Amino acid sequence: MNDHRAGKASLGQLLEDFDADRKVTNAANSIDRQADAAGVQRNVEQLIATGAVGLNLEDSTSSTELFPRDVAVARVAAVRRAAEATGIPIVLNARVDVLVRGGTRDDAIDRANAYLEAGADVIFM
Repeated sequence: MNDHRAGKASLGQLLEDFDADRKVTNAANSIDRQADAAGVQRNVEQLIATGAVGLNLEDSTSSTELFPRDVAVARVAAVRRAAEATGIPIVLNARVDVLVRGGTRDDAIDRANAYLEAGADVIFM
């Protein structure tokens, strides 16, 4: 699959590349997209329509900052709503970056549990 590090490619380009890769591999694909909080549900619905069956969602806004907890939880919930709206049972892997950003173990566990409650299937720490 084409490399779209840190979500720097436009969503349109990502979707085109993903669709091309999916047609070549003819297999289930997983896609990693760091979308802004605004529009995450719409973006995920478009990714699902292109054939995505799994998503990795980070709680980092940059290499040093995390989304506020409530915003990160809302982003996870938006991905789950997109899956439900499309009827595709995608796998949502919510990445918890608290420890690598200098946070505490308790904060990481709190976020992980909140993400699971919001609809994440898997947690990556």
